Amino acid sequence: SGRVDLMFAEGTNPPNVKKDSMDHTEEDVKEKMAAVVNEANEGKKLLIIDLVKNNFERLNNIIEEASARGRTIVISPRIAYRCQFIELMQRRVHISKRIKIPDLDMPNIKIWKRNMRVHPPEHRRMYHQYGAVNQDLLSKNPQQHVLIREGHERPEKVTGIYAPVIWIRSVYGDYDPEARTYTKECNRIAENKGWDLRRSGYHATGHGPLMYSSHPDSAGGILDRMHEANAKEIAIIHTQKREAVHRAMRSYPSLADTEIISRMSHPQKPGDKGHYIPVWSK
Repeated sequence: SGRVDLMFAEGTNPPNVKKDSMDHTEEDVKEKMAAVVNEANEGKKLLIIDLVKNNFERLNNIIEEASARGRTIVISPRIAYRCQFIELMQRRVHISKRIKIPDLDMPNIKIWKRNMRVHPPEHRRMYHQYGAVNQDLLSKNPQQHVLIREGHERPEKVTGIYAPVIWIRSVYGDYDPEARTYTKECNRIAENKGWDLRRSGYHATGHGPLMYSSHPDSAGGILDRMHEANAKEIAIIHTQKREAVHRAMRSYPSLADTEIISRMSHPQKPGDKGHYIPVWSK
């Protein structure tokens, strides 16, 4: 029949959900990053950027814009390790399209060395290979550096920095209680230290809307892709409001008779029972 057996629809935003990040592309975020580096240079401030994990395009863009404006890039060991791992895998496995990974051998890229009594061996190897910058140097010369961390690294790890700071949270929204607690902690630290904490406009979502308007015939949304695929089964993953998604599907004529037939376990981490992905069948 030529029909698709199973379609995965990843990153679906329910109708009528309005997110700041849905209006931004990575190019828009790149422009915002360039502007904030200029602002930090004018104010002689340290720039701290908490970044979405695995967003190498945004990481490359930040490095490009900050390097062009004379800043040394200081990345956390987690980011450095992830870059090394991806680069190693791409050398060993044949793939048609390589992920662009930052060149850690660039002279202006260094590793963040936190004040710790004992540093893991892999961290010490990175310090030796690429050079290290600690919080004392960041505090002494804030205007020379950009500190980039993964978005989920604990906020209290930056409290040893004593300098004027613009702190950018280029991350996902507060989708669960843990994320909301994290945001409150960031706000508390920024307020206590007098830092400028920003969030709006520095993230572009990879999630697409089910529809671009409330009209079921609107073009360009994920429902249109579902209709074109004419799949026997549809698995909706990475969505926050499955009931709203199902209602939207019922409003689309060719998808109106879909029903949940099974649920796929989707663990978040080892040992986690995970949540379930509903699978619809026509």
